[in-house]
Amino acid sequence: MTYKAIHNLSPPYICDLVSRYLPTRNLRSSQDLLLYSPLTSSSHNRIQDFSRVSPLLWNPLPQHIRLQPTIETFKKNLKTHLFRQAYNLHLSIRSSGLFCCSESGIQFRVTQPVTLEYEVDSWSNYTEILQNLPGRYEIIGPLFNIKSNVEPNVVSAVYLPHCLCLGGFKGEKSLIKCFHYRDDNMAFETPSRIEAMYAVMENPTFSCIGIILYPLRLFKEGIIKRIPCHGMVLLFYSTIIKDDLNHMYRLHLYLLPRIRTVEKVSHNYFFLFIILSI
Repeated sequence: MTYKAIHNLSPPYICDLVSRYLPTRNLRSSQDLLLYSPLTSSSHNRIQDFSRVSPLLWNPLPQHIRLQPTIETFKKNLKTHLFRQAYNLHLSIRSSGLFCCSESGIQFRVTQPVTLEYEVDSWSNYTEILQNLPGRYEIIGPLFNIKSNVEPNVVSAVYLPHCLCLGGFKGEKSLIKCFHYRDDNMAFETPSRIEAMYAVMENPTFSCIGIILYPLRLFKEGIIKRIPCHGMVLLFYSTIIKDDLNHMYRLHLYLLPRIRTVEKVSHNYFFLFIILSI
């Protein structure tokens, strides 16, 4: 909503609530598209609250996100930024064995002590690449960018979480692929084995990796069978104030895959879903 207000894409009464910060001198910050922060205290007036909170959320964003030319590229870069901010992780392992990241759900089986650095990336960064694939695909797990360089055989297996319900899936398990993207090259690899909530890659090579179904075929008349997934229902409400005595409520319902990364982002950064739905 703030982006739309700045670029006059919202109604005038919304656009008038935000003001660009213009320094008295010709400083470099004058080209950063920052907002002026009004000196107002918190209140129950939604109009005043939007005018006060918008600069607090907008100004800390990286410059390249604030200066995006379109709402579509702004949403894409914002989502990537929030995912990386929430999931720039490292896992320090002090012995051999199987270890699980409590933040993202990914698991590593290691043969000796090691420190692993990784982040949860956004699939939207690879939409154009995937759309050029012959046939249809379906994303069934988070995308991990594993950045650690470790010696061979130190990590004997990586367990990539997925949300596919194997009990209800009638297709061939050979459709479950591990998507790799490294050095501007895309590849698919068949997992060593498939478990209820994980696809296991033995002796992995680290890159940007995630689990998808590919290739999916169309059935008669272009109909695609539904893919059963483990999911969750996210329900919240917002209050619409008509006056000091009467209130109206709006309910929002989201159906999301049952993946730990989605649960955390939806809890800590729920305004992301609101931004993407505007």
